[in-house]
Amino acid sequence: MLRFVHSLPGLLAAILMSILAVTGAILAVEPAIERANVSLPPRGVISVATVAAMASGKRGEVEKIVRTPTGSIIVHRAVNGRPIKERIDARTGKVLPPPVQSTFTQFVTNLHRSLLLGDGGRAAAGIGAVCMVILSVSGLIMLAKRLGGWRALYRRIRGSRAQ
Repeated sequence: MLRFVHSLPGLLAAILMSILAVTGAILAVEPAIERANVSLPPRGVISVATVAAMASGKRGEVEKIVRTPTGSIIVHRAVNGRPIKERIDARTGKVLPPPVQSTFTQFVTNLHRSLLLGDGGRAAAGIGAVCMVILSVSGLIMLAKRLGGWRALYRRIRGSRAQ
């Protein structure tokens, strides 16, 4: 019975974790690609005041300038009382078009976050985590049983590698 309790959640958890691992690896590459597409001047060449002066121009007063981890410069300003965020080129001060996420990246993100099931997918990921706990506990119990007790877990394991 314990093997069944151990194997079924193990199979489901392995499939779930494989999906999450592959999609996570794909999403980890996206910031590197975005960073490669950002044109930044060398550090220390352009000051924040220069970027603020270029960004303000004719478009109004700058409230805040944020540099994202990928290197993009985001300028926050208020136009007619409405907050606006613009991505600008730090070298020229020109407004860049907002980054467009590809349909593939959107698909992978939705698959990674919620398994394309919305809140049900998030619940499935939680259930997968519970399955991993059950798998770990039942595997530890089976190992202790096979070795001859809990204290045997701390001793050198006898037998061949195949066992």
